[in-house]
Amino acid sequence: AIRIFNSRGYKAATTAMIARESKISEPTLYKHFKNKKELFLVCFQSIMGQIAGKNKAILKAYEDDEILCLEAICKAYFDFVDQNPDKSMFLVHMLSYKGDSDFKAAFEAAMAKQTASIEKVLHSAIGKGKIDKNLNPEFFSSFFCYQYFCVVGMKETLEDKKFKYEHYFDIVK
Repeated sequence: AIRIFNSRGYKAATTAMIARESKISEPTLYKHFKNKKELFLVCFQSIMGQIAGKNKAILKAYEDDEILCLEAICKAYFDFVDQNPDKSMFLVHMLSYKGDSDFKAAFEAAMAKQTASIEKVLHSAIGKGKIDKNLNPEFFSSFFCYQYFCVVGMKETLEDKKFKYEHYFDIVK
């Protein structure tokens, strides 16, 4: 489904195309999903769940070192984009469909969870004197989470040999 949504866009993609690509019948597809919108949202939630799961593991692994935690999450974004081009582009498409109230609500809820976890790390780092106390954690956590879309853009526009995490994180630092 993700490949069809990416290549056709949400509006032009049909459940018949998705069923054909999945090698199932369209009635079978409807046994699992009420409609195309539900399938699209499940795809989005699955991808965000994958990213959130990785971030949760990183947060636990680096709970005592906020700077390494942020760097590891940044690297995880980078790796996800590099290893999952279809899923990465799907998230970009989701961002462009925010005119739909259901898509907007799902996107904003997912981003709120991501930014809340980063904001907590930033507050901790500020409290320990690891980063400037004048940094606005609310703003920077949003900036940090939305960098994912910058990474996708870089992957799409740079040659593979120039798409290196080390170059990107040097800019972020």
